[in-house]
Amino acid sequence: MCQIDKGCCEFVQSIRAVEQEADMTRIENARLLCILADGSMDSAMIEQKAVFVRFVDKSGETKPILWDNIALEQAHANGVNAGIDAGLSKIVVTDEVLKEKLVRCNFDGVAVMLGRKG
Repeated sequence: MCQIDKGCCEFVQSIRAVEQEADMTRIENARLLCILADGSMDSAMIEQKAVFVRFVDKSGETKPILWDNIALEQAHANGVNAGIDAGLSKIVVTDEVLKEKLVRCNFDGVAVMLGRKG
């Protein structure tokens, strides 16, 4: 992954691991959730999805978290859905949590998710 400075890369990955653990606790304790995803192409022309979780905490404050950046295996509706599920599966956002707390989804720029035939 990092070829320039392995020590720096390990340091950044350690910080991210600690932050992800804290984020999981925040999400687990959230009152409401919103799942967002936005796509782009990387330099190798691979479709990427950035998966965000926005939540309302117990004090009523809204907080966003960039959770993950997923490379999609396929850029059709099922592939986009699988990528978003892959990002969410790494945290405590299970189907049960979504049924209880999910109030909104926003998948910006995903034309393949517009309808059955489009």
